[in-house]
Amino acid sequence: MQIVLVKWKDSTTFGLWASKEGVDESKCRICYASGFLVTENDKQVTVALLTSEDKEDFSNWVNIPIENVIELAVIKEVDWDGS
Repeated sequence: MQIVLVKWKDSTTFGLWASKEGVDESKCRICYASGFLVTENDKQVTVALLTSEDKEDFSNWVNIPIENVIELAVIKEVDWDGS
């Protein structure tokens, strides 16, 4: 199993009224996530904060569309024996 750092471009939202100028000035954000690499394929990268001992269940994950991924770096390869 790999622990990774993902850099990606994310959408930006704001929940209050703003002028067109304010809306036009808003930009997408560059974001980072680190954790257990669950999935990496031609559609998405999924990174989870938590995994079970058997590495079959995950919690607190994020699915990032592959076209938004700027960089994916492996921080560490882990091969726990479950003990």
